[in-house]
Amino acid sequence: APEYGPTYKHPIHSGNVDTLSGIAQKYLGRTRRWEQILEMNRDVLKDGNSLKLGAVLRLPADAAPLQLSNQPRFTR
Repeated sequence: APEYGPTYKHPIHSGNVDTLSGIAQKYLGRTRRWEQILEMNRDVLKDGNSLKLGAVLRLPADAAPLQLSNQPRFTR
């Protein structure tokens, strides 16, 4: 199994419409990295379509929520 550094975790909650490609885009900036997330989580995922409510996915060490540049700014 590949070795990874410290990992972030992403919980799957009720009401989320999570996909591995969506999680990859949000935390890693590229949808194509969904396969890396799948490989890191083979113990809880049998394939890319088997996200289960309550599962916590390990994410690569370089994962971080991306800041959206179009968020409104509050000024006085």
